[in-house]
Amino acid sequence: MLDYIIIIISLIWLVFAIIYDFKTREVPDWLSYSFIAIAISINLIYSLIIKDFSILLLSLIGFFVFGAIGMLLYYLKQWGGGDAKLLMGVGAMFANYPLSLINIFNPNLDISFLAILFVNIMFFGAIYGIVYIIMLAIINRNKIKKLSINDSKYKFYILIAIILMVLTIFIKETNLRLLMIILIILALIIPKLIILVNIVEKNCMYKSILISKLTEGDWIKDSIKIKGKLIYNNKSLGIKKEQIEQLKKYKLKHVTVKYGVPFAVSFLLGLAISLIFGNILIPI
Repeated sequence: MLDYIIIIISLIWLVFAIIYDFKTREVPDWLSYSFIAIAISINLIYSLIIKDFSILLLSLIGFFVFGAIGMLLYYLKQWGGGDAKLLMGVGAMFANYPLSLINIFNPNLDISFLAILFVNIMFFGAIYGIVYIIMLAIINRNKIKKLSINDSKYKFYILIAIILMVLTIFIKETNLRLLMIILIILALIIPKLIILVNIVEKNCMYKSILISKLTEGDWIKDSIKIKGKLIYNNKSLGIKKEQIEQLKKYKLKHVTVKYGVPFAVSFLLGLAISLIFGNILIPI
């Protein structure tokens, strides 16, 4: 029964995280912290019921390992603080695969479920991010400048693709040939994709907003200096509450804020794939 409670609670919390992420571009602390608290509490109860505290220990390991990864990505400015905390909750809740689901989905659990979960969140999260960027480019196509790339550089990637095509002719092993085909496709699309991401970021992911709409953790595009005093440094990890109050005090009206990809979707996507299929990306 606890396994199903874990699944239901996780689905509810992650769905609400996605809604908040799209609506406000942040996952509120109360949502993340309550998810972490519930995750550890449920695994504590589970440990007490079966009298095996390795369950709780694994939950804490998941919390700290995913927490370290999440904070690293936060300090690298790849994620917001809410995403990092949400990842902690997922790690604490799903350090173990729910045993009740094994006979339903028969997933591949040939390695640690934490490893499976992390890889699936990152990999399918990257795919989701690419799709999101492409959709954003389509929606804002009037703002997007013509996609271009230095011809000499792109000719280099075409040359690589041609070499790989020639090598593929001499490969008989099916899996290796499939890998070569994937590499050929990547050699042709990645340069264009990188340019597209940069163009979308510059044209569609910055927005001028009122100071009253600022929230703690927002990434402001430019440093803010008023009367010789540095109020905000754009190399910081987001604006703080006291800095927002200072901006209001100086009656600054607008700032340009950078919005990232709402990443909460990736947690739900990676979790669902992990629970249903298990390890599908790491060959053992």
